[in-house]
Amino acid sequence: VHPGISRLLWALHREGVAPLYLTARPLTILHATRRFLAHEGPNGETLPPGPLFTTKYTRTLQALYNEVVARTSGDFKERVLRETAALFGSEPRTPFALGLGNHRSDAAA
Repeated sequence: VHPGISRLLWALHREGVAPLYLTARPLTILHATRRFLAHEGPNGETLPPGPLFTTKYTRTLQALYNEVVARTSGDFKERVLRETAALFGSEPRTPFALGLGNHRSDAAA
């Protein structure tokens, strides 16, 4: 986790903004992803609780292919964000305050 992200997310959490964690990692490493999100950083920082969305893929190679070769993980993330936003009604506003990521596909989503 990049420096300052934990502090930022906790500040938003205290203001009532809930994080939504979205990853293209396969279901087979869901527990490892949850451990990563709950892990204390070098300064004892953790991330606030929030729902974790992951792909339907159960094989690591399948998820890796979609991420590296087919480059469709951004499509998956965009679809999840659209479906989640639709749950909040048809207002032109989005329920999302910001998005953070480490890939170009994250920004595109």
